[in-house]
Amino acid sequence: MKKLLSIIFVLLLQDVYVFAEEKKYKYNDKSIKDNISKMTVADVMNNKARLEEITSNEDGVQYHFIFRYNDVDGIVPVVCFVSSKSTTCRVP
Repeated sequence: MKKLLSIIFVLLLQDVYVFAEEKKYKYNDKSIKDNISKMTVADVMNNKARLEEITSNEDGVQYHFIFRYNDVDGIVPVVCFVSSKSTTCRVP
């Protein structure tokens, strides 16, 4: 009986690993960085990014966001630099 239970347990563990979802990208992949670099602060906020911090200095304002993509392993940190001349968002 113990042998049968151990076999069933091992088979169940294998099923869990077979159905585990593998992520396509890392947060710092070129495709992710290119996608973020085309965004404005409004685009980032509309994509359900979580605002973590706002800092400012004489050059402008920095918005620090956290993205969660379904196909990215982990979180994607995004920093948007806003000045009177331009807006730039990037993955650090």
